[in-house]
Amino acid sequence: VSLGSATSSTVTWNVTAAKVAYVSVSGSCTIANPTNVPSNGGFYSLKVSYTGNSTLAWGTSYKFPSGTAPSVTGTSGTVDIFTFRCDGTNMFLVGQSNDVR
Repeated sequence: VSLGSATSSTVTWNVTAAKVAYVSVSGSCTIANPTNVPSNGGFYSLKVSYTGNSTLAWGTSYKFPSGTAPSVTGTSGTVDIFTFRCDGTNMFLVGQSNDVR
C-alpha cells in the first residue's frame, strides 16, 4: 500500500491498513509513530524510494539496535527496505536492506 510521496515532511503509516507499505521521499522526512497498531503486534515492512537526496528521522516508538537509527542510502533512484516486529507498542527493527536494486 502506498503511503504517497513526501518532500521534507512527515510520513504517517497506518499499520493496520498497510502491513507492507512503500513511500517515495525527497528531502528531510520523518516516519511518524505508526497509527492503529494492533495490541498483538506483528511484522511490518516499509520500502522507501528516494526521489531526491534525502534523510530520514523516526518517531519515538521505533526502536533500533544499540539505540541508533539505521543509516539510509538517501540518494535519488535508490531504495531501502526496513522490517519491524511490533509488540503492540513499539516497532523493533529486525531487518534492513540498503540500496536494493
